[in-house]
Amino acid sequence: SQRLTYEVYVKKGTRKTEKGRMRRADWFKLEQLYLEYQDKTYEDKLILAAMEGEVASLIKHYPDELRLYLLRSWLHMEQNQGKQAEKLLSWVKEPIAKSRDTQLENYCLYLFLNAMLTGEEAAFVNMQKLVHKYFEENDSIILALLELQVNPEYTKKPEMALEFLRRQFEKGSRSPLLYSMACRIFCHEPGLLHQMDAFEIMVFSYGAKRKIIGRDLLLRMLEIPVLQKQYLSVYFTMLTKLYEYEEEDALLGAICSLLIKTGSAGE
Repeated sequence: SQRLTYEVYVKKGTRKTEKGRMRRADWFKLEQLYLEYQDKTYEDKLILAAMEGEVASLIKHYPDELRLYLLRSWLHMEQNQGKQAEKLLSWVKEPIAKSRDTQLENYCLYLFLNAMLTGEEAAFVNMQKLVHKYFEENDSIILALLELQVNPEYTKKPEMALEFLRRQFEKGSRSPLLYSMACRIFCHEPGLLHQMDAFEIMVFSYGAKRKIIGRDLLLRMLEIPVLQKQYLSVYFTMLTKLYEYEEEDALLGAICSLLIKTGSAGE
């Protein structure tokens, strides 16, 4: 049987938070579980059960953290438990509306979940407009990923979705949520890879660590040269990580070639 285990490292001083607010380590653990689910690195049932247990435990410690109830609603929806999801969304509707100005991400997440749950076109169109408006006005990776999921320009055109994610990266986002989304798009559409710059290298470094890069994308990656020398060390680390689980001759050749190119072959 499989078991999920996480080691969470928190810098000194980050455990102190405002009363009733979740610690960074708690959010980090939930994020890692969510990424495991999105990247399909374990069985869905296993990860959903782990997330459900973690959320239930956190709600006991942080009963006023509204996003936990939104996450639990999403978990119900992923497990086809519509009535439970509807009940939770109904319960948090008023407090989320009241805290809209200070917790805008929660408000948009609520609109998204409610539109997905009800299937009402009017609710979906209204949610699309508001998510786009708030995304344009705020620098938030949560709002950016919501925009990516509801804007038809991105949902129907993976090349446009990648460019959208690249822009978030260029604006400074280094979220693993961004890397996960981009890597999954590349995995489904290896032909969309045309360059190997900082964005691609960081995305594929994430994918190599998560072991989600398939052979087709790997071979496509090896066809694209890295033109900027400052990225070669990160690129080399990525290739060696890939070789740990994908012993492809072309990959070994690329590693050896890079060692020779950088003068590290004798080290």
